[in-house]
Amino acid sequence: MQVYKFKVKLRDFENTIWRDIEVSANSTMAKLSYAVLAAFEAEGSHMFDINYNGVSYSIMFPGMDYPYGTKEARKTKLTSLKMEIGDTATLTYDYGSSWTFNLELIEISEMKRGSGNHYPYVTDGAGRGIIENIFPSDLEKIIQDTDTTGKIPEINEHPWDYRNFSLEYHQSLLKGKIYILEMNYEG
Repeated sequence: MQVYKFKVKLRDFENTIWRDIEVSANSTMAKLSYAVLAAFEAEGSHMFDINYNGVSYSIMFPGMDYPYGTKEARKTKLTSLKMEIGDTATLTYDYGSSWTFNLELIEISEMKRGSGNHYPYVTDGAGRGIIENIFPSDLEKIIQDTDTTGKIPEINEHPWDYRNFSLEYHQSLLKGKIYILEMNYEG
């Protein structure tokens, strides 16, 4: 079994907000998407899709229309895509705000025996993540204001410093956040 390591960057904030995420190659496109969303603090209150090699993968709900050729993210395993180092994918979350994450496969390694429950896992990163229900342009303004004034804004009644990234925080809470996202989308 292999492990895929992705460099994931928030579009328009590539040098400020990014993560390195390892996932089992046996994971589905849905699980990869949940790992990305959880690592960037998305709440899972909006739809998403992930595009790879010209194909869109989405959680497909009965009775909804999807573009022709869309595939079910829960049924597509990464191994079936035959990905290679350097391959890229794009995850779009919240079609109104259009948060976009660029994924690049940067490493393929063999999984150590008995470590399957370890994944997904954040190995590095920078920046806080996204803020639900605002636009990327609003986040850009928050970052500019923070850098200009040195004042940390309050978001949802809590201080929110875009520069805060804690690897320990992400490692300890990622799996729980992924579980919550999975329940939000799959019930």
